[in-house]
Amino acid sequence: QSMDEDDLLVDSDSGDAEDGLDERTTVMLRNLPEGFSRQALEELLAQEGFAASYNFMYLPADICTGQTFFYAFVNLTTPREARRFHHHFTGFCSWPVPCSSLAAVEFSEALQGLDQMTERYRNSPMMHPLVPDDLRPALYSDGTRVAFPAPSRRIPAPRLRRSRTGSSRRLTVELA
Repeated sequence: QSMDEDDLLVDSDSGDAEDGLDERTTVMLRNLPEGFSRQALEELLAQEGFAASYNFMYLPADICTGQTFFYAFVNLTTPREARRFHHHFTGFCSWPVPCSSLAAVEFSEALQGLDQMTERYRNSPMMHPLVPDDLRPALYSDGTRVAFPAPSRRIPAPRLRRSRTGSSRRLTVELA
């Protein structure tokens, strides 16, 4: 059985893949344009040929302003799709909005795979009813958004904390 180019490890700075194959599926896409939303990322992924290639997406954001923090976690459906995504979006600059940033893609270190991402966020303050739906982590099946599993315990409300300047209050989420 021969190995084609798609089977080779894309993330060359990681030496922990078995037999040259990388089984990771969760990536962090960095350097998103300012104001980029989950919907904008869904549309971009569809436009770039990844419409049914992911099953989880989360763009961390300031809950009060809705502004994302210029990165997203995306779980791809297979390791092959994750490698394709990594290759396609590394250095990506064809944003649908004015932006001079080049995208960077890294494999997630802390959590890998749909099960870990789902378990991490299902009881998170980010899933609390006070958090607008468009700022919450989202699950997908064949390119269509699906419901998150019910929480396994009571979801704590996001904590309201003072901003660093102390002049205004900003809702931030502390993840335990």
